[in-house]
Amino acid sequence: SSKRSNAAGVAEILLRGHRYAQAEGAARSAIPRTTDPKTAAMLWTTLGLAQLKQGRNSEALETFNRTRALPNGESAKLRYGLYVCLTNLGHQAKAEAVLSNELSTFGPASYDRILIAQLAMEDCNCKLAERLLSQALMFDPQNLYLKIALAEARSMCNRCSGGCDDCLDYQSVLTVAPENTRAQLGIARSFNRSNDFVASQIYYNKILTALPNHTLARLEHARVGYADSGVDEANRRYEAAKSFHRPQDFLPQTSYLENDLDWMQGEFEQAVYRQQTIETERSGKYWKDWKPLKSLGHFESLEAIQPTNQEVLFDHAQVLSGLNLTQAAICKYNELLQLDPCHIEAQIARRRLSLELRPQARNAFDFQYRKGREGLSDINILRLESTAMIPRGDQDEFLIAGYAHKFLLPQQGDDANGNVGILGFQNRPADFLNLFALMELEQYDRGFSTRPTFRTGVTFRTPQDVQLGLNSFLENVAENGESIRQDIYRGGFELNAATNFNWRWRADAMYRYAAYSDRNSLHELVVRNAYTLIPGRQQLQARLDMNLISYDDDTMRIGASNDIFNAVHPYFSPSGFTFVTAGLEHRVWVSRHNFRGSAEHWYSVYGGGRIDSDSEGYALFQLRGHRDYNGWLSSELNVSGIFAHVYESVSVSGFLTMRLP
Repeated sequence: SSKRSNAAGVAEILLRGHRYAQAEGAARSAIPRTTDPKTAAMLWTTLGLAQLKQGRNSEALETFNRTRALPNGESAKLRYGLYVCLTNLGHQAKAEAVLSNELSTFGPASYDRILIAQLAMEDCNCKLAERLLSQALMFDPQNLYLKIALAEARSMCNRCSGGCDDCLDYQSVLTVAPENTRAQLGIARSFNRSNDFVASQIYYNKILTALPNHTLARLEHARVGYADSGVDEANRRYEAAKSFHRPQDFLPQTSYLENDLDWMQGEFEQAVYRQQTIETERSGKYWKDWKPLKSLGHFESLEAIQPTNQEVLFDHAQVLSGLNLTQAAICKYNELLQLDPCHIEAQIARRRLSLELRPQARNAFDFQYRKGREGLSDINILRLESTAMIPRGDQDEFLIAGYAHKFLLPQQGDDANGNVGILGFQNRPADFLNLFALMELEQYDRGFSTRPTFRTGVTFRTPQDVQLGLNSFLENVAENGESIRQDIYRGGFELNAATNFNWRWRADAMYRYAAYSDRNSLHELVVRNAYTLIPGRQQLQARLDMNLISYDDDTMRIGASNDIFNAVHPYFSPSGFTFVTAGLEHRVWVSRHNFRGSAEHWYSVYGGGRIDSDSEGYALFQLRGHRDYNGWLSSELNVSGIFAHVYESVSVSGFLTMRLP
């Protein structure tokens, strides 16, 4: 009898561990050897649930109906299985009838209601759990356990919808029992979900004041600090969490008796383990956004000793996604969803990454207005583009093809309309080594000759998270009517390097050499710096850029100072020209989520100033906005301008991307 009971327990454990095929096999093998009616009913119920979890609804329905006819076959677990089967098969009325006792307004609060609600929560069916627990509370309105369970069911629903009404349920518990830790933790999480980090911290502080060594609350408090204030604040909170686990407190002293040593060794090892796990999580988050390759090692180490740590699995997947290792990130999200099928953030990110591996269509426009430099920059350009992208591996490996139409509208000279055929690819032959090529065949009705323009190159991320690039290019020089008429084009190469010096400071540099078709050469150096002053959902970033431009030959005009007709080098061609730009960018996240793979909605405003080597001042602004309407549709708009006595520029661009399901 004990062995038969053990067989039922093993099958149940396999089922709870999401090993559904093994659970089915264990139940099938034990049923013929079981003579106890109660154990047999348990095994048949487990068999039906295993079939249900594998998507075999009709087969599971037959198993449940057969079990129901057995002695002791009727149970809350079986009725829940029947309810899910009938719902999945579209028989909602019959499903409601199966749970009529639990869902009705009659009868006392029951253990069955709570058990079925727990099963529903495990299946992410928070709506059913909410209904059942609400019914139970009608007959036992003062039951704190039921109130907390109902709040947790509503919290799960709100996690999907973005609501916050579970706060009221938790608050009703805290009104009666203000020191209830479970309710305090629940309401803190609820405020986190709505990005009200100040309110959530109040409740975490209450928990940690009463229970300073509450490890889970300490960790969650540190994670909230990371989301709200960045890694400096998170580091302080992780260090506070580590301080409550001191291995040195359990080193043997002369005053200890010998029989205390086993206890001390166990406590010593436990303190070491907790310190290691907290420190490894801290390190992973610390490096996550600016040294992703380094953070991967920390997350992998922590997964080896804590394979069920959901926070680490999610962060690991986020880093893989940021490195464009899309398929590896999807596998990591799948691991997480095996542990917790209700992890809504993992569900959202996995769906978005899956869509990134589908064909995409993009429509884009780009309008530029440029005027100044005594007529050398004097043109309006409009480009309308449609492209299709076919992924060939991860999301940064693809083929692209499309068409664009260009309108070149100079103030002096004839307009030119162009047809542009687009063909390109990007591929990763080795880890963190990317090759790309984009060719455009440009044909105009006047001015520029028909020629293929292109941009090709290679990028590489070093083990130290330094990004290096080498590009080559060929492009038409459309700066005014005369550069179009003279059919000026240029080709050359670019060297790029980018890195983060710390989590706040990112810098990149670019050197460009270009040889012009009219026997001129360009040397250009660009250094850009971005420093995060305020992290979080309302981010403030300072920028400081420096540009150096030098041509071998200056522009030579034939006639009046503003007349560029027949000019030699009819484009802005200074020698030793430099300028420095400084400004601030404020970015605001409007969307509920801002993790990689979420439906992002944000806007940013930039304002700055520039001074050049001729002591001319410039005012700069930029307004950007991005919106993911859902996983398959995204848009972005970018408006920028530069204004000075010697030069003006306004640019408006945007795109709409559709990812095919």
